[in-house]
Amino acid sequence: MLREMMTYHPNVRCRRRAHSLLLSSRGYTIPQIADIFEVERRAVGYCIDQWEAKGVLGLYDQPRSGRPTIFTPAEAALLPDLVAQEPRQLKQALAKINEKTGKSASYSTCVRILKNSTGSGSVAGAP
Repeated sequence: MLREMMTYHPNVRCRRRAHSLLLSSRGYTIPQIADIFEVERRAVGYCIDQWEAKGVLGLYDQPRSGRPTIFTPAEAALLPDLVAQEPRQLKQALAKINEKTGKSASYSTCVRILKNSTGSGSVAGAP
């Protein structure tokens, strides 16, 4: 099961955790595994502890606290289309989406949504 998870799981963090458990079962030490994955020793130890306590469920990330998103995924999907109309006028696109949704978001939120949607890490008109 761990081999399949290491190879085919869609979440890279779960794949890495499964791989680290397989390395541990082969006799690699926690510091060696931490060095291989370039993470802190305690992260590997925590992964092993979670595996022992929860089994497969211990390999998944636990829910984290944080502010809820402003826009739903459908609303956020509108933003790239609005920006495409006037690529150098990001503030106008933000005003349009605020008008359409009735929700207010900052310029930096707009840039973050666009970066996440393109995956390129750059947005035209953004500083």
